[in-house]
Amino acid sequence: MTLKYNEETERYNDLHCGEMVKIKVNDKFIDVRIELSGTCEKKNWYFIDENGFTKKCYSLEGCEIELY
Repeated sequence: MTLKYNEETERYNDLHCGEMVKIKVNDKFIDVRIELSGTCEKKNWYFIDENGFTKKCYSLEGCEIELY
């Protein structure tokens, strides 16, 4: 499955805050949790890994993901 933003639901792959996924970055799958910050008008989806590093979802759009 590919990471993709859904304009209708305003979510990435219809994921909810706190859900865990694996995302493939540099040919390696990484365990991450999806989170949301911001306001209703401006939502900022991001991933956080087990070490606390964060990355904006839009910058990873198109990467392969696996659901748990």
